[in-house]
Amino acid sequence: MEHQPSYVIAIFSQDLCGPCIDLKEDVSKMHHKIQREIEFFPMKTISGQRTAWCESLEIENTPTMIVTEEGDCDKVLKSVVGRKAILQELSNTLLLYTDLDLEYIDSVKVNDEEDECS
Repeated sequence: MEHQPSYVIAIFSQDLCGPCIDLKEDVSKMHHKIQREIEFFPMKTISGQRTAWCESLEIENTPTMIVTEEGDCDKVLKSVVGRKAILQELSNTLLLYTDLDLEYIDSVKVNDEEDECS
């Protein structure tokens, strides 16, 4: 039997970024099974510099969602920048990279407010 790869859905954010705060709130209102599939990471360290992971992936703006294969977090399979774009792509991303039931994926709501911080 072939082993199915596992994926990481990571969202880079900043504490003082309005769209990041709104996106975290959006995700907190989603079904807990969806919340378990998405991990938030800071883009910057407490000194204000980008984290090593963000540097290696050349992440410049937040929020940014990436998908990587578990165990190879420097190989980006998908990258989406901006709250609106992330929310629009989230259902498709969950469908492609998780084993969630469609009933949960179909419950993802899109709010068209925007957008990103640098």
